[in-house]
Order: sequence, then structure tokens, then C-alpha cells
Amino acid sequence: MKSKQSILCFCILLVGSSMVFAGPREDVIKELNQSSSVASSDGASSWKQFFEACIEITPPPMAMSDAFNMNTVWPGMSSWEEVSTWAEQNEHIEVAFAEAAKRAIIGLPYGSEHVPANFRDAGVYAEIGVDDRLHAFDFAYVEMVEIACLCATAEMYRLFENGDYDRAIQLMISEFIVLRKFCDREFLKSENIQDVDSFIAVTENEKTNLIAGMLAKHLGVKQSIIHVVNTEYMPTIKEIGIGAV
Repeated sequence: MKSKQSILCFCILLVGSSMVFAGPREDVIKELNQSSSVASSDGASSWKQFFEACIEITPPPMAMSDAFNMNTVWPGMSSWEEVSTWAEQNEHIEVAFAEAAKRAIIGLPYGSEHVPANFRDAGVYAEIGVDDRLHAFDFAYVEMVEIACLCATAEMYRLFENGDYDRAIQLMISEFIVLRKFCDREFLKSENIQDVDSFIAVTENEKTNLIAGMLAKHLGVKQSIIHVVNTEYMPTIKEIGIGAV
């Protein structure tokens, strides 16, 4: 049997600006926040209203784990009565997912300084440059998304049990749509990037290559190689420990 393919090539052809990505943290975050997955009018992004609702979720009846998450919760579980009660207490999450599904993007900005203080306190941020290391990431918001999805999934099952099928189906659809929107930032994780031996980024956009290479390295890829021409990238590339061609 052939072994699993050990090289993942990131070859999407993108066209971006000519700005250089090898600057201070503030410049990097500014550039990232001008990307199409973040920059938008207030009416097109959902991050504020969605995470405000997430912050209001009360603690679940037990800690999230491999045995208790959105993939394992269901009416047949031993603690379903407590979980169902918790879901009902937090049924506002149904509206949060429905509204987020209607908008074009999530749009959570990069940099903890670009979200409200209560978001930072709740761990809702996508940090770049942790401990003054430009290539260090902390996407802390992912845990909040996991809790929200757990709550929404439990609420969906509760609605089905109560015979409220239309609401349950609509919540299920909204949850899928919102999760897909979050995948824009989690695309490498979804490909199990940590399991490959080598990652090669060869798009036409050098900033895209650098960002992808940085994230792959952060996620544990043994060898990350990117295509760059601009020599101003080299100090950052050397610091991160990725290869350049």
C-alpha cells in the first residue's frame, strides 16, 4: 500500500498588492486586515454580533473534551437531560448563527488590539506576533467557536425532540454555513497539514506564500518551502526557519 502523500503544494493563483510583508508587526496586521476575508462594511461582516452572542453562552454542564463536543453530543448520551437544559438556556445562539450565515464574511480582524476589551478577556482574538515573534500565532477564538457549535448542535437536537423540525433544520444549515466561513482562516488545519512532511507555497503572490509558509511551520510541518523573489522577505524567512526558492 502506498504511503500517504507527504508533500502538500499550495498552488492557488492569487493577485494582490505590491506591498512588502516583511515589516513590523503593526504593518503585517494592517496588511492582513486589508484582505478580502477581513475588510468589509459593517453590514457584510458578522464577527461582532456573532461573538457577542458566544460570550453570553453559559458554561456547559461539563468541560469540552474528546467525549463531549459538537461531534459527540446527541439525545442518547447519558447526560443529555443536563445538556438539553443548557442548550435551552442559550437558545439565543440560534439567532446568532442565522444572522452570521446571512452575511458575506465573518471578518474577525487580526491583532488582539483590534477587538473590544470584553472580546480579549473572553479569548476572542486572532493574534499575530505572540511574544514578539512575528511567525507565532494564537487563534484563541477557535475555542469559542467550538463551544458555540457544541451549543448549537445540542439546541438543534433539542428542537428535533420537541417536534420543531423547521427551526432545527434551519439551525443545522446555518451552522454549516458559518463553519464554512470560518474555514477561510482554518484551511490548512482542515487539510491535516500537521501530518505532511513538506509544504510548498508557489502562488503568484509572495505575501500569500509567506503567510501560508508561516502558518504551516507553526502547525508543525517538518519542512516549509515558499517561492519568493523580493530580498526584503529574507530576514523574516530566516527567522522563521523556512526555505525559499
